[in-house]
Amino acid sequence: MDVIIRKAESTDWQDINRLNTEDLGYVVSETQTKKQLEKILADDTQIIFVAAYKSTVQGYVHLSNYETLYFSTLKNVMGLAVSSRFQGNKLGSKLMKKAEEWAKAQGASGIRVNSGETRVGAHKFYEAIGYESKKMQKNFFKYFQQND
Repeated sequence: MDVIIRKAESTDWQDINRLNTEDLGYVVSETQTKKQLEKILADDTQIIFVAAYKSTVQGYVHLSNYETLYFSTLKNVMGLAVSSRFQGNKLGSKLMKKAEEWAKAQGASGIRVNSGETRVGAHKFYEAIGYESKKMQKNFFKYFQQND
């Protein structure tokens, strides 16, 4: 299978929106996806790599900085998605390998990944490619009302 791993482009927003909706279960408007993708692509502390097959994006990985006072610089996986039609074809592994190469080139000491408690398949995937679970934690959110 001829899959190309490349940096995301602004024209990838529809495929990324499809992956977020169909494969990750996050329903986000096309407008929001396009806006966020453009914002992320303009930020040199973040990167998105996509796996394209026949010019259609079938997977992506999004990384950002993870800076704290108690660790050296890490990169944080903000999202990893592979189309269900392409799972089992090493796309996730190829995306993570590219992510790791980029993180090393950026001087990061490692990569951090959070994965939802119920995503057991994802946990097995990360373990299979050398990641270790370090701790259990809860995730707290507080959303602010948007003034449009």
